[in-house]
Parts: sequence; structure tokens; C-alpha cells
Amino acid sequence: MDRGSPKNEWDGRGAFTFGETEDYLVSISLYATTTPQIASPTSLATAMVTTTPTAPTSLPVEAGWWQSLLCFAMGLVLGIALMAIWVARKRGHWRFFIGGLILITLLLIGGGLYYGPRSAPPALVAERSSPAVTPTPHERLIPTPTATGEPTTEPALPTLESVISSTPTLNIAPTSEPEFFTATPLPSLMSLRDRFGFGEARAPIDQFAVEQLHAGWYCAWRADPNPARPQGMEFVQMVQVRGASFSPSGQDLERVIQSNPGSLWLIGNEPDVIWQDNTTPTDYAWVYHEVYNLLKSRDPTCQVAIAGIAQATPLRLQYLDLILQAYRDLYGEMIPVDVWNVHGYILREERGSWGVDITPGISDPCS
Repeated sequence: MDRGSPKNEWDGRGAFTFGETEDYLVSISLYATTTPQIASPTSLATAMVTTTPTAPTSLPVEAGWWQSLLCFAMGLVLGIALMAIWVARKRGHWRFFIGGLILITLLLIGGGLYYGPRSAPPALVAERSSPAVTPTPHERLIPTPTATGEPTTEPALPTLESVISSTPTLNIAPTSEPEFFTATPLPSLMSLRDRFGFGEARAPIDQFAVEQLHAGWYCAWRADPNPARPQGMEFVQMVQVRGASFSPSGQDLERVIQSNPGSLWLIGNEPDVIWQDNTTPTDYAWVYHEVYNLLKSRDPTCQVAIAGIAQATPLRLQYLDLILQAYRDLYGEMIPVDVWNVHGYILREERGSWGVDITPGISDPCS
């Protein structure tokens, strides 16, 4: 993403002279992975007793010295017969030619009848005590009930229930009530198209064939009262944060809210990066509270997303924890967030070096 002047904009060729870019190695595997199904003890026992292998129908026979000699002799006779056929055809001796063909045919028939059954692979024949359906890879083995006949005096075999008298259970009781609860949304609440979005690095968006992306939303790191919506995509609004200030504000922000009811709003972008929003945890908690309450009071149908930290490293997560704690200290409650947002970069964290540096407001990282 290039935020410089027009002369610094990158056209996709040559060196990238200004801004931010990342290269990632993507490996795509064509081999599907399946989760192994663990059968229950009952189904395992059923699978063991329903199939009883019997003796193989045929066994491989080891060749003796006389069989090797016979095979060699038959090959020698076959070779001589082929040579005799070739000579008889060249000289026009048709009796020898026909006789050679008959000899070769007999050798082939005899060899097939003798060695054919001995070359077949051994097979195992399984007998089933009761008809059963072979389960598919996604099905578990289920015991098939069988009808019982007249009672007999013979002792019955012990059942699985008598062997496994009880199943141990593990009860884990929490020592204290958790402070926060995480709700998992149903997959049906979000369409496949809405799961994908992109950022507009260079305006206007109409000059790009964005319909090929099949995305449901896009953002441009700004608030726009009348954004373009190609292919009906949603435009994600953003309130830019810098330290303890934000923009747009006042009447400008009011106008955007009224023109775009039900929008998703991002409050800031990477406040943990010194050359992005560069905001301390306390300042961000105050800005978030002000903007959140303004948005909800003007448009209760909107959704508000917290700014995304650059990457989910221990240092950035510590910075996010400080925001949560600062909000609780200032307002006595958990920070209200409709959409949580975390960026997935892999960048260096070193003061005064390339990457994302050290987060503002933290002098002793991960202490």
C-alpha cells in the first residue's frame, strides 16, 4: 500500500520505493486430510466378532528342480518349433510349417493348464455370522442386533457389557467463574462471499475488475459519505486515529453516519505501530469510547470494530491487554466490541529498525 505522493505510487513494475509491501510463500496441497474416526468399544467388539477368516483357498507352491528343468525344456522346444516354422515357410515346406504351429499350440495350452492355477494369488474367504453393511469412511460401526432362538442350556459367552461394567468419567469443575465469555457465531450468519474483502490501495476502485475477486466488502482506510459499491459490495468505514485525536469528527462524521446506516466502522488502524496511528493504550481506550458511543447513538444498527494490531505477537497482545485494562479503569466495564480485528503480518519488532518497532506506551516489552 503506497500512501505517498503520486510520484511515489507503484505501478507494479520494478522496485517498490515507498510504502508497505509483503511477500509470502503460499503452499497449496492437493491432498485431502481426513480426521480419523475413533470407534467406541461396542463397535470395535462388533467389528472383531463379525468377520472370521478361514484358511486360504490356495497356497503358493515352491518350484522344485524338476519343475525348473521342465520349464526350461518346454521353452527350448518352443524356440526350436518357432525356428522350424520360420525355415519351413522360407523353403515352402508347408507340412513342417503346419506341424510346427500345432506343436506350439499344444505347448501353450499345456503350459496354461499346468501353470495357470499355480500362478493365481492366494485369497482369504471370510465367513460372517450375520449380514452386515460395510461402513463408509464417515460412518461408525454400529452393532447389528440378531434374533435369538430357543434358549439352550449351553453357557452364553460373556457380553461386552459384562466385561466393561462401567465407563470412567472425568468431571472438571471450574474453580471460579470466568470473567469473559466468548460466543461463537453460527456459520449461517455470514455468507461465503462476505468472508472475503480487500483494501483499496489506489483510488478510484472503478478502474479495477474487482468483480473477479468475488468479495463481499472492501475498505479504503477512510470515511466516505458516498462510497462506490461495485457488485453490491459493502464499504467498511474507518475513523482515523492519531494519538488522542480522531477524524472525521463533528458535522463531517455526522454526515457520513446518516448517509450510511448499518455500516461496519473501524476505529483506527494499527494503533500499536508508531508510523501508523501511534496511540498509547490509554489514549486509544478514550478515543474508542468517544467514537463508539457517538456511532451507536446516531445509528444503533451499525457495527463497531476495534482497530487491528499489526500481528498477534506477545508484545502486541500485551498492548491489547493494556487497552482492555485502560478502558476498564476509565469506565468501569469491559470494552464493547462488535467485531474483533487482528492483522496477520510477520514483521520485526525492534526499536529503531525496520518492521513495526516497539508499541507506544510500553517501555519494558512483555514484562
